[in-house]
Amino acid sequence: MGWLFSGLSLVTGVLGGLHFALAAMVMASTGVALERIGGGLYALDLAGAAAGVLMAALFIIPVYGIMNTLAFLSVSSGISLMTLLRRP
Repeated sequence: MGWLFSGLSLVTGVLGGLHFALAAMVMASTGVALERIGGGLYALDLAGAAAGVLMAALFIIPVYGIMNTLAFLSVSSGISLMTLLRRP
């Protein structure tokens, strides 16, 4: 079980790093000043994470419970994955 958890942590860490790098490349192609891209994206990433944690801890988990919240997150992550894997 430890290997499974470690492997999943590795995969999610790599995917998180890849999406950050991809966002930086997209922003660079729009003409935004290069020195503003990294810090701005990192600030948005931290703000989004903080907002998501606060919303989950203060509203979603108390109202729907932990199991329903985890099921919702699993479904929304699966939909995101299918969106990324679809062929244009």
